Amino acid sequence: MGRAAIAPIIPASAWPDGDRQAWELRAPPSWTPEYAAQIRREYGRLLAWLEATARPPIPLTESDLLDYTHWLKQRSEERYWLERLRLLAFALLVVCPDSGVAGLQRALNAWRQHHAARRRGRPSRQGNRKPRPKGFGLPHADWPQNERERWETATQRGGKYASCGPLGGYRPSTLKALRRAYALWLGFLDRTDPGVGPTCDAVAAFAAELEGRVKPASAAQILRRARRVLVAFNPGQDVASFDRQARRLAGRRQASPSKLPRLVHPGDLVRAGEELLERARRALRTRKAALDFRDGLLLILLAFRPARIGNVSMIRHGVELDLAVPQGHLSWTAEQTKNRLPLSLPLNPALVALISEYWNVYRPLLVGSASTHLWIGRYGNPLSVCGLQQIVSRRTKELLGKSVPPHLFRDCLATMIATERPERIDDVGALLGQRAPRSKDTYIALARSLIAQRRRQDLEVQARKERGRPALRFHR
Repeated sequence: MGRAAIAPIIPASAWPDGDRQAWELRAPPSWTPEYAAQIRREYGRLLAWLEATARPPIPLTESDLLDYTHWLKQRSEERYWLERLRLLAFALLVVCPDSGVAGLQRALNAWRQHHAARRRGRPSRQGNRKPRPKGFGLPHADWPQNERERWETATQRGGKYASCGPLGGYRPSTLKALRRAYALWLGFLDRTDPGVGPTCDAVAAFAAELEGRVKPASAAQILRRARRVLVAFNPGQDVASFDRQARRLAGRRQASPSKLPRLVHPGDLVRAGEELLERARRALRTRKAALDFRDGLLLILLAFRPARIGNVSMIRHGVELDLAVPQGHLSWTAEQTKNRLPLSLPLNPALVALISEYWNVYRPLLVGSASTHLWIGRYGNPLSVCGLQQIVSRRTKELLGKSVPPHLFRDCLATMIATERPERIDDVGALLGQRAPRSKDTYIALARSLIAQRRRQDLEVQARKERGRPALRFHR
């Protein structure tokens, strides 16, 4: 039995006057005539269905659109009704944006994710799959049985009736770094001679191999971490060769580039974020507009409250983010921060209003399922630290002409305080969540360098102006 025919389409010339005038006023000029005709056709199909079911065209409720979706799903294949609903959402955003189109967009997002998950779950062609090369380190599943048992014992958490292992007090991120470093050591032994222990020659060869792959400072850090795991496994083991190689590599550390050329005033960062917000508000409420609003809010939040990007990525509504208080605040427990200190950052009313607008209006266009994470990616999943870093660097490069990574936002704000409000320099530690009081000395030195650079530039400008005047000459 074949599918029922799709209902007839009401042409744009027969639309109600209000719908036709709204289309002429608000239709984006960037749409090609063919694309605009497809969107008008789907809205005409909806009007024909409303006329056939004796429903009023205005106002359109969310239940009306879901009933139309159910009717459309019975008359076309999945890939076709998904595309038709996407075009219909564009038409509704132009003709009647105050209707239940937001609910249709949320449902459409969920259906898209379900459809993509089903497609990813299909078995791929075996002929196109290439053998994956073995990595540099030995995966944890391939560790010898005794090594896995020692790792489980060393990382055992303490409790009321259980003793804590030598590595049990570390955070999960630190344990992940330690396990990766030890996996590199085990992978080196597996490729050379599994029976060789941490002898001087073996550690020197391992350090040389690391030096050929990563920077000397990173190689020294890997050696220190592998040494820490070996000491946890066997406290009496001789690991002096790891210390010697780590000191040798650390001595070859290259000087870091100056931060001064990359510093940006926080006001410029805020203006860049506001430009993205206005771009999103001027456009239709689509997924692209939601991404622009999300990125603009991210820049503004980092400019005002530059927490570490690892803490920013884990923000959840109702957990780390609280908008119920009069002004709202962000808070992290001691286990979530780098220096094991609880951190609480108050939010001003403007930030609370922006976060609420993003949460209620734009974020539902990105996520189809229930989630409390604040930062959502293009495909409805929570953004990782790497994803947030790429977004911030790309947006600052686009709007400011130079890439500003998220961690540099902290230097920008602290240097601005040290330059323009030096009497508030003691508040930098509490604002950035730093433990050591001497951390502010770095920003004071940056501020002095910045002030000296500005004075030198002013003197150069003044000298150029003076050279443009006739010089006074004295007779000998």
